Amino acid sequence: MEHAVTGARSRGRAGRLAGVAALLFACPIAVAGAQAPATPQPNQPQQPQPQAQARSSSPSSWPLLTLQNLAPFARREIAAVVVPFASGAVPGLPDLHVDGHPTAWQPFGARWPDGSLRQALCLFPAEVQALSELQLRLAEGKGQTIPSEPIALPPVKIEIVARTDAGEFRGELPAVEVLESNALRTVELRRARLGSTGLVAELIVQQGRGDGHTYADVGVFFSDPGTPAMQRAVAELAIESHGMALLLRHASAFGVQQTVTSDGSRVVLLHDAVLGDGQGIRRCGALVSSLRGDGGIDDDTVKAAAVCPLLGAAVWAGTGAFSAYGEPAPLPPWLQGARLRAALGARHHAFVQGERAPGDPFANGPFGLARNAGQTGDQEDFGAVKLSVVAASGLPSHAAQ
Repeated sequence: MEHAVTGARSRGRAGRLAGVAALLFACPIAVAGAQAPATPQPNQPQQPQPQAQARSSSPSSWPLLTLQNLAPFARREIAAVVVPFASGAVPGLPDLHVDGHPTAWQPFGARWPDGSLRQALCLFPAEVQALSELQLRLAEGKGQTIPSEPIALPPVKIEIVARTDAGEFRGELPAVEVLESNALRTVELRRARLGSTGLVAELIVQQGRGDGHTYADVGVFFSDPGTPAMQRAVAELAIESHGMALLLRHASAFGVQQTVTSDGSRVVLLHDAVLGDGQGIRRCGALVSSLRGDGGIDDDTVKAAAVCPLLGAAVWAGTGAFSAYGEPAPLPPWLQGARLRAALGARHHAFVQGERAPGDPFANGPFGLARNAGQTGDQEDFGAVKLSVVAASGLPSHAAQ
């Protein structure tokens, strides 16, 4: 993996950016080498349990929110947990907050037939130690006041570079939609066709209030109704950033080549590859700035964000709100209590070990979507069922996979 990063010996700003990149590549090995393959133990004694009956509107019935930091660095950033609601329980914005934390709510998706919320994102600032878990309760009321100033996206220039058998392209993607805007987070979608290449690219940029990093997801696929071609040869597909460095996770497993430059980074997503009609790739990571070098929580948060996002979950049992099935499948007896945590820990351990596998841009993990474009909608593509253990247990470690 080390060969994919250059500039580690450079001085000044580029050197500090390269330091973050070098730590990113070392982290999977460090985590995989941990002695106990169990998920982090909670800082509080409560253990989320499925509820047999539908929840009432009483605040005491709201689920615990579980955060897991699977990175070997402490972090302080805006957390997000999807909270489910039973039909009729929450007619408008929830009059709830995370106890002791300023809280914003972002409803999304389908509602119940009576118009009440079926689920909403609960956003709040949180500090979680390295490789640890934190459980928090919801309380009545709006909670602490949140600043009203708009959240600005960082002034970073991000260019897509594509060289294909049908043409070449270099340019920035225009913003087409604000996917989320609330007091604690803003999410912007950028999308465009890449000239005559037949490729379509999109970039989702996510900024939390006060966060020193910016999460970024990029997707590129081949779809050109103007040509009968069923595939596109890609000599190179890359992203160049200026102002911040883009560091994508799982780079080794997906054959991504990342290079830190004097003012940002250059990331090669594909080289000498072929995309079929409707086929594409999606990668997730973070835009990071230079480290301060003071060993503080801000630097640790940037390192943690480059390794994996802060994960959060709640128990969905008893709400009837889980996917098209209403209720997540009950966990079998051999996945109860400590045995569940041991199984999740072993699964995550194996997942991290898999980072050492040779790079395959089209690799498909156990929780990914179908490998080939024509398989969309097949049984292997049912992601909601694959993640039902998260909804049943309230433990989010599967979400990292």
